[in-house]
Amino acid sequence: MVKLSRIVVSTGILLTLFAIFFLIGGMLARDQTSEKAKLPAPRAVELDPTLFENPNITGGSGYLAAESILPDIESVAGFNYGLDGYQSRFHELSRSVVRVNLLFTVGERRKLVPCSGVLVDWDQVWTAGHCVRYTPVDGDEGTEGRLEAVNVRFGYESDAFEGMLVQIDESRIQSPFLTAPASAGTKQDYAILPLPEGSRELLQKSGFLPAKLSLDTPEFGTDLVIIHHPMGERMWLSRKSCRVIEPPIGMDESLFAHSCATLPGSSGAPIFDGRSGEVIALHVKGSWSISGSDSRGLLLSSLPAHALNPVLSPQP
Repeated sequence: MVKLSRIVVSTGILLTLFAIFFLIGGMLARDQTSEKAKLPAPRAVELDPTLFENPNITGGSGYLAAESILPDIESVAGFNYGLDGYQSRFHELSRSVVRVNLLFTVGERRKLVPCSGVLVDWDQVWTAGHCVRYTPVDGDEGTEGRLEAVNVRFGYESDAFEGMLVQIDESRIQSPFLTAPASAGTKQDYAILPLPEGSRELLQKSGFLPAKLSLDTPEFGTDLVIIHHPMGERMWLSRKSCRVIEPPIGMDESLFAHSCATLPGSSGAPIFDGRSGEVIALHVKGSWSISGSDSRGLLLSSLPAHALNPVLSPQP
């Protein structure tokens, strides 16, 4: 009887301890849920969500998966979430990269054009200028496309983690491509996308950061890294055989040729110096040529003062 009593008492103590742990765990879970609920939705410009439903995706649908075309690209998510919990330097770089979604009205149809971009300051994203002006494709020749809506998606690394969507007021976008026709892969090929007021707090709470920028000019053979959204897919990394193959000297001083793997939708992606991790250029032109690369990077140093000064000046 004594032994049985001891067993009953011991069992009661264990059950009491389990109940206490369960109660504490529930309280912590509720606190975390409550904290997440306090984070407001990243919304500024009122936008009908149906605008982005089932449009014809230019440069996206109808293609094979990006990795089947470009075997040298690597999934960014594979670097960010290793089995040992280790987060690589590419995790740091990827926190500034966005997918840019641009919705155009072309005649009686709507077309969604994906591009890539980079957060350069808490209040703005940069991308390629030709992204914000519709480029006619088969069947659209002679048809002017009107930019109807724009948003950017931060942290789209996998289908399981779609990141955070921020809407852009398309009337505030700045780019030479909006005022006059221009060619892709030129000095004018940039666009500034202002973020809505209050974006800084939302981005900081979500772990996103502006990229570190550099006005340096790369030399021949400089190793590069491009983090992008080829064909609007999740975030990919190009670093294998990715380097400067023709420096600005001897060609347009604002551009350099590179050998990095890219696809439609990669336009506007940041080109990082492989050693320093700083953004030195925007990817503005790609090529699938086997004989040689016609891909181009637009040096940040070639951008006009009204674009550079606000992001290079110290921010409070």
